[in-house]
Amino acid sequence: MKPQSLFFILLVTFSFSQTLFAATVMKIKGEKALVKMAVGEFKKGDTLTIYDNDNEAVGKARVYKTRGIKAYVKVTSGFVEKGYRISGETENWSSNENRNTSRGQSAARGYLGLSFVDGLSDSPITFAGDYMFSKSLLGGVLQNWNLLGGLLYWTNDIGGVSVSILEIGAGLETQLTQINKINISAGFRGGIARAEAAVSTIIGRVSASDTNLFVSGHVNAMYPINDQLQVGGEFRLPYYLDDNYDFFDIYYLLGSVQYNF
Repeated sequence: MKPQSLFFILLVTFSFSQTLFAATVMKIKGEKALVKMAVGEFKKGDTLTIYDNDNEAVGKARVYKTRGIKAYVKVTSGFVEKGYRISGETENWSSNENRNTSRGQSAARGYLGLSFVDGLSDSPITFAGDYMFSKSLLGGVLQNWNLLGGLLYWTNDIGGVSVSILEIGAGLETQLTQINKINISAGFRGGIARAEAAVSTIIGRVSASDTNLFVSGHVNAMYPINDQLQVGGEFRLPYYLDDNYDFFDIYYLLGSVQYNF
């Protein structure tokens, strides 16, 4: 057999064995994962890189126990899913990558909370919802931002006059840090806000409305229950582009539930 042929066979065999016996995540429980590996491939204390099914680095893990062909690891940053590859290779990966939609390409988030409005003695119950697209749809300087869009609505009765606001907007959100599994994120949005005041009279319902542009900033904290479900809260501060509006005239405190698709 020619040396070139022997080299080619050995190369193909080595590549196939590397793929066949690549360390793979077999089971996940919270922040910990069970990895199937070659005997002696990893040892306690090793820092490993997590790769997704597209062979992109998505996190880091540390080995805390080994037993035969099993390695028990704890995810120190990023995320992991069953079937992902684990390697001791060094890979540049930012622990601040946005993980709010890490499971898939999109997520839906619902809100329920209170509006605090200057001039109102009550705090109206507020409903809101967002649909989020993962950072993979964006690039360049926006690669760590999620795109979101949604609406917010509240109504309140003041001396027989029904006052309501409907906001429709879109914006961006990015993760700032992670503290004890809690993802801290911040973002902003802009859009249109429609304010309406209506009163019922003997001749029928009389209403007046006004539409303005608005910008809004927010900070939230989300805790992952599992790969799909997160719960948390958000502080949101809108600013209406209206000559009669002052900063902090309205702000929102919202509880939230998010489902990752």
